[in-house]
Amino acid sequence: MVISYEQINKNYAGSSDNNHSSERPRAFLIRVGMDSTYGGFVSPIFPDKSFVFIPIPNVRDWGYQLDQPYDGAKTYSQLTTDSGEPLSDYLPCDKIKVVNRALENPANLPVHNDPEFITNTYGEKKEKRVIYSKVRNFKKGDYIIFYGTFFPSPFGFKYKDYKLSELIRMQQKKKQFYIFAYLELKYPPIDQTDYIQYEREIQNNAHYLRGDFKIHDNSFILKGIKDCGLIKPIRIDDGTIIRGNYYMKPEIAQYKLENKQSRGLNRCYCELDSNISNLIIKEAYPV
Repeated sequence: MVISYEQINKNYAGSSDNNHSSERPRAFLIRVGMDSTYGGFVSPIFPDKSFVFIPIPNVRDWGYQLDQPYDGAKTYSQLTTDSGEPLSDYLPCDKIKVVNRALENPANLPVHNDPEFITNTYGEKKEKRVIYSKVRNFKKGDYIIFYGTFFPSPFGFKYKDYKLSELIRMQQKKKQFYIFAYLELKYPPIDQTDYIQYEREIQNNAHYLRGDFKIHDNSFILKGIKDCGLIKPIRIDDGTIIRGNYYMKPEIAQYKLENKQSRGLNRCYCELDSNISNLIIKEAYPV
């Protein structure tokens, strides 16, 4: 179930699952959700920092082919926000764009609901080397940090009242980037070789639901502990836009382990100093 996260009030401190080894944990930053390539538009965020995270549609082959329906797959009109609105209220009325292809009737498109924050899982393809090459050796206690692109919107603003072309014009040069969730890993990455022993804990993940592990060994799933997931969003861009690229705040870029001077946020996947987890919890849940 996809929700709008209007009242995030978990307290992650003191979790019985929080059991780091003596080795320093690692952290990796991953961008997720609708963007200019997958969708053509971005998710809304409101004045009180509540937001609606919009996952991409269920596609394979880097977006060129819609995946076949599978048991448990939901459409955007079937998923709801916290307040019970269909998620399709936050899609344009006419179409969405996936890579260079227009998909009409978006409310009835199947959703690739990943990451999901009911049981805290995230799946990906091993061929996406920019991610897998880094996280394949992650262990229990390491962090996956999710950020997305958002459009500052007034309360009550619904995308369904606009065409895609209107939303694109509206959002041009007005996007913002936020860390909005994280996983503290309960296990190392799960793949075809060992998924059976974890089936009960990963059965909500889109890659498991569509049967990836029964077809090939090109997918993996990351499973978080119970007390992680959504947080109050933390803005990470500095408002600078140069030739369409947005830039990370220097105080966030200082957590990058490599290329701290490279602050571009478009398709930014990078390993971070795990001390950023303290910032996330402190900023999201101040004492």
